[in-house]
Amino acid sequence: MTKPILINTNKAAEMLGTTPDDIALLVRKGKLKAVRRKNRWMLNPEEVKKHLTTKLRLDFINSLHQPLVAVLLNGSQYEVNDIDVETGLLRIIVSGRLQVMHISEIDSFLDAEGITHSTDSFYEER
Repeated sequence: MTKPILINTNKAAEMLGTTPDDIALLVRKGKLKAVRRKNRWMLNPEEVKKHLTTKLRLDFINSLHQPLVAVLLNGSQYEVNDIDVETGLLRIIVSGRLQVMHISEIDSFLDAEGITHSTDSFYEER
């Protein structure tokens, strides 16, 4: 069995339409599989392609009354600044600063009307 040709975070970022830093964050959070080679993350392009199929529903997210509040798994609540539907990364406002998280770290979202939405409802059907 031959080993797959691996790509770096720059190439993976091009494939997902994001930044190399966002790819590294997804790797560190266990959302993308990678190996460390010469102090760089290297990814299997097939794994990156799989990640492309897990997109969020832009139309659904935009239909919700803004601003959204992310309810973390520990119960903490933070206002959502933005959501990247391609990568599942979102930025929340914590103590006046932006913090990047992945949607898998969120338990649910509250819209401006106080309606709770599960994170599962944000994903496109496969």
